[in-house]
Amino acid sequence: MALTNDETNELKKFRAQYLQILDLDRFNWPPPTILRKADAQLWIFRNLFDRTQQQYLPNDRYQIRVLKRIISRIEDAIVDPDEDVRTVTHCKGLTLFIISTLCSHKTIWTYESSLFVNLYSPFTVFTP
Repeated sequence: MALTNDETNELKKFRAQYLQILDLDRFNWPPPTILRKADAQLWIFRNLFDRTQQQYLPNDRYQIRVLKRIISRIEDAIVDPDEDVRTVTHCKGLTLFIISTLCSHKTIWTYESSLFVNLYSPFTVFTP
């Protein structure tokens, strides 16, 4: 089902917030009725995450944070599991693809290193 002009405008507002790199708690997220639609999810992917479609995108970590939050909101928007779960499953597969293309091995290693540092603070003695 194609998006209406109002739905597209909602998604454009969302993209504008995303490109301004706003704090996620300050986002005006699209309503669940829009997020549930496969066409809206495809629009979000193409206009927020697809490097072949967009020249200037926020940094990788910010993209992943937004992606995780939008997936969560899509899952929360499910009303009819028989109808909507198919879309969410597609979206989760897309998420894995996006994360793998966004993250270089260095980024993943840096993230894991920072996680290690946070888990083992200077107050904890760690010997491998």
